[in-house]
Amino acid sequence: TRVATGFWNPFGICVDRHDRVFAVGNDPDGCPPCRLVHVVPTGDFGYQFRYGRSGKHPLQAWDGELPGTLPMVAGTGEAPCAVLPFDGQLWVTSWGENRLERFDLRHAGASFTANRDIVVQGDHNFRPVDFAVAPDGSLYFTDWVDRSYPVHGHGRIWRLKRKADPSADSDWPKLSDAEQRARRDDLATDRSALSTDDVFLRQAAVADLVRAHQAGKLSLAAIDLSKYDEPLARLSVVQAARWVNQPKAVLAAALQDADERLRLTAVRWIADEKLKQYEPQLVGLLDDSRTSPRLFAAVVAALDWLERGQVSRQYRHDYDRRLAPILRDEQKSAAIRATALRLLSVDSPAISVDELAKLARADDSAIAREATRLLALRGDEAAVNRIVELANDDKLSAGLRADAVVGLASAAERHRESIARLADDDAAEVAREAKRILRTADNSPSNSAASNDSPNRPAADDVDAWLARVQDGGDANAGWRVFFSAAGGRCAACHTLDGRGAAIGPDLTRIGSRMGKRRVLESILHPSREIAPTYQPFVIEMADGRTFSGLTLGRFDGDKKERIVGADGREITLDVPNIERRTESKLSIMPQGLEQGLSDQDLRDLLALLSRND
Repeated sequence: TRVATGFWNPFGICVDRHDRVFAVGNDPDGCPPCRLVHVVPTGDFGYQFRYGRSGKHPLQAWDGELPGTLPMVAGTGEAPCAVLPFDGQLWVTSWGENRLERFDLRHAGASFTANRDIVVQGDHNFRPVDFAVAPDGSLYFTDWVDRSYPVHGHGRIWRLKRKADPSADSDWPKLSDAEQRARRDDLATDRSALSTDDVFLRQAAVADLVRAHQAGKLSLAAIDLSKYDEPLARLSVVQAARWVNQPKAVLAAALQDADERLRLTAVRWIADEKLKQYEPQLVGLLDDSRTSPRLFAAVVAALDWLERGQVSRQYRHDYDRRLAPILRDEQKSAAIRATALRLLSVDSPAISVDELAKLARADDSAIAREATRLLALRGDEAAVNRIVELANDDKLSAGLRADAVVGLASAAERHRESIARLADDDAAEVAREAKRILRTADNSPSNSAASNDSPNRPAADDVDAWLARVQDGGDANAGWRVFFSAAGGRCAACHTLDGRGAAIGPDLTRIGSRMGKRRVLESILHPSREIAPTYQPFVIEMADGRTFSGLTLGRFDGDKKERIVGADGREITLDVPNIERRTESKLSIMPQGLEQGLSDQDLRDLLALLSRND
């Protein structure tokens, strides 16, 4: 019987005294973190091997990123092998990071989050695998010793004994109110449960829909999606119908739903089950002005899977191959063509610099803006030359010219004279961007935007004062320039926005729909206060004494090499056999004090950009 899906390799599983099921499993291609998950009936944890080993395919999720998928409880060390309820906590063996971990569970709706604590840290010859609890309450665990897989006869068994008498296991989490509600058998008709933001409670309602269908109490093959007003309730119905493989009643409607979460879930369903009869509807989504970069990526990946039956390593080339005809088709609406430009990869060979320069002067402002921004981000000599022309053309709007100036930051020395002239331009937006580049090129802290334009600033800990200072009066278009300029916030060195930028840190495209301005601002002021498991940095000590800090991007060459990326966005390759120790860093790779290099207006504009709900 299938209970749940979406695992990479659920190596260790346990059941607690309240019949909760927890599992630990490995991560795709050694790209941390591995996961501790709370397994629930009909749950989808996002990973499907058919889409490759990277875990970063548009149709895969690792921490509940896609609608209908569930997040992890916490990230674990590399290669977790066993999970055990013990002394009011969950204990986990990490074979790959040579340690025993324990997790303090904290209720989060109908599930949990957890804090991790390292109990035992060994050297490279400590490879814990499995647990057993002795009658006296001490803990036994096996140790494979060597990192090689063949049986070698050198394994060990360890005993971990308490220093004090064991206390009663009274601290083990009792069932929360949300968990008790999730165990009711009337959730299939409970609209509030079907539409709740608590993803685990909603998943319980999905499971109840499935049970009702299997018991003949309702038919998911004939259910009317339009009778559910709440988008999340409709999503729950689609998830249940997918679990029992009954697409007829809901799939076509989900593809046209006003809520993108349903359209994206339908795309995943079509791809997973290879429902080729829906291919025309998928193609139609590429012409839909509502289609976001995330949905577009999923549609292209789905079409690629339906056509090839294998995962292409060149996703972006596939996207661009489908985008180019759309953006060139003058019969299509300006909005759709602008969206196609917005989604086109920066270095795409599908469109030339000359074509982009022509589109940058289009009558439609959205097309002109997207073409100019694409040119500005290219950075090659041909593109920069066109950018200089656009920046100096006073017949164009000030905003368009300012966007063009962003592209000069990467060629500041070569075009310094032109940038200096633009710094005296009558258009304030143009002059502002040019001055930003000159300040950065001069590398003068005393000449920073903050020191010149934003005196008497609050302390970084005073988030309320900061919020009162910068929450209003921002311009999202100007925020784009702060985000992408190499002389601005340099956000794009690590983050993606609307499909562009680097995929080192979280994708910030939809952050406005998940976080208010306060939380966005707090993450800028205090980047290390809350680090998501997927972006946990490490300090890596090498045998020769060198130390590196950064995010692990995965291993290659038969696990002999490992790539990490530091705060400067640069990748480093390390020899795995020469790694002596790996410890979690308490500091995010996002630099502290980012606000010091930005003026108050820069922060207002950046908040306006990141707080969009589109």
